[in-house]
Amino acid sequence: MRRMRIQSECLSDRAAICRQRRSVRDCAILNGLLYSGIDGAVRQLPLSCFVRLVRALGLSAFQEFVEGETLSGFVYVVDDDASFRMAIQRRLKLAGYEVVTYASAQQLLDDPPATEHPGCILLDVQIPGLSGPELQASLVQRHSPLPIVFLTGHADTATTVRAIKAGAEDFLTKPVSSEQLIGAIERAMAQQEAVRGQQGRLDLIRSRLMSLSRRERQVFDLIVRGKINKQIAYELGTTERTVKAHRHQVMTKMQVPSFAELVSAAERLGLLESGEE
Repeated sequence: MRRMRIQSECLSDRAAICRQRRSVRDCAILNGLLYSGIDGAVRQLPLSCFVRLVRALGLSAFQEFVEGETLSGFVYVVDDDASFRMAIQRRLKLAGYEVVTYASAQQLLDDPPATEHPGCILLDVQIPGLSGPELQASLVQRHSPLPIVFLTGHADTATTVRAIKAGAEDFLTKPVSSEQLIGAIERAMAQQEAVRGQQGRLDLIRSRLMSLSRRERQVFDLIVRGKINKQIAYELGTTERTVKAHRHQVMTKMQVPSFAELVSAAERLGLLESGEE
């Protein structure tokens, strides 16, 4: 009995250690998603994005916080099968999504989906007229921010590879379970919101850069390329004291606490490669 009790306690300890490790891992993943290296700020995620990230990434340590939360967002279904459109619309509405259906790819192009809300396109491959992959190519040319999840009964390796290479978030085969379908949609929308958030941060950095005066911008360009105050003063034909004052203004207006983060901001804007904004 004593040996069995010891073995049971060891198994319990191992389970506790595994849970602790998963919690540490999940916290590290979420911390990486929330922490912004540009200004040291914590990103304010919408609840829907947090729910999608936790579910899509399988962060078990946070599952209790998202239990019962319904998801919002639009799913744009493109399929020529009317009965399938009706069935998938019911399934997705039960999951909390707004659903818009199209009988053809051309219908979607003629009446483009809204892009200001979280959303994704659920797309068949073989559609009369413009095919699914052809619609994908057209949307890429139009710089559509909506992620695409293919759902088809006619999958082959070559089509799947081409679709994924062209930027599709997932490629599912009919019939598909609700869990698999919702999981793919959540991942697509989580990725969309992450990209949207990243673009928002880049826009913020760019607006701060635009607030610099002409001389401050010149100092900024030289600072991020590793020039010291003495070198900057020589290149600009001014004094080190003046450069120090401009440097202080640059750091203040860019809202960064360190030189490393100033360089990081320049890198994110692609200024170190081209030397121009």
